Amino acid sequence: MRGIPVNRESLAVDVISRVGPGGHFLQDKHTVTHFKKEVWIPTLLDRRNLGEWEEAGQKSMGDRIRTKVHEILETHKPYPLEEKMVKELKAMIKKADETYK
Repeated sequence: MRGIPVNRESLAVDVISRVGPGGHFLQDKHTVTHFKKEVWIPTLLDRRNLGEWEEAGQKSMGDRIRTKVHEILETHKPYPLEEKMVKELKAMIKKADETYK
């Protein structure tokens, strides 16, 4: 959602040339510098092995999702709309009511 920057640093053509065919990037300083902000690890995915998963209660993806939904519903505090936005929405609703009566 933040977009993908396309520049000299992100393209890393010099790194590709330096590592070359058959090499790997995991030890390269450029990779070490950038990988943590580029890799997304989903929080609902359980990456434990079968034994650890069983010991932790064998929660399914559905179980984890339900827990997360309840957590969000219990703790989320929406920001109030600005007064200008409220007025615009009310005007739109009024116009729609008048149009479709």
